[in-house]
Amino acid sequence: MSQYTFIASRGLIPELDLTEIMRVMIKDIRHNANFPASLAHLSDETEIMYAKDEQALNGLRIFPCIHPPYDLKHYITIDYIYTLEGTFDAVRIQQFIDYLHSFVTPVEIWSIAFGQGRLPVQHQTIPRAALHCNDMNILNRRQSTHCLTVL
Repeated sequence: MSQYTFIASRGLIPELDLTEIMRVMIKDIRHNANFPASLAHLSDETEIMYAKDEQALNGLRIFPCIHPPYDLKHYITIDYIYTLEGTFDAVRIQQFIDYLHSFVTPVEIWSIAFGQGRLPVQHQTIPRAALHCNDMNILNRRQSTHCLTVL
């Protein structure tokens, strides 16, 4: 079974990337103490994606869902679907709540378990002004399907 998280809305919402992944040229990092030996053969003009450490990869990321899992339309029926990625610890959940407060478009936050047939959806609706970190527990639940509508 695989668990996926999404944000859906009836209109466009802002994309977000807090992963701390940078595009850099090999020449700009070749002399760093932690330069990976596996990259030594690359030309100085080669551009790569670089993260200072593994934790930098776990940042919050929201982007249009281009390759949806099979059967996603069974759950999400509105037009704009965004993939939500990251490790949902206390810091990132607060970042996500701050993000949700940065615009007024109503959204549905989905956590969907795929791989064991269609599971029943547990729905909850909350006004944006009443949104709290505890409401985001759906992001860390596994083997179940939840939808939190934020008005």
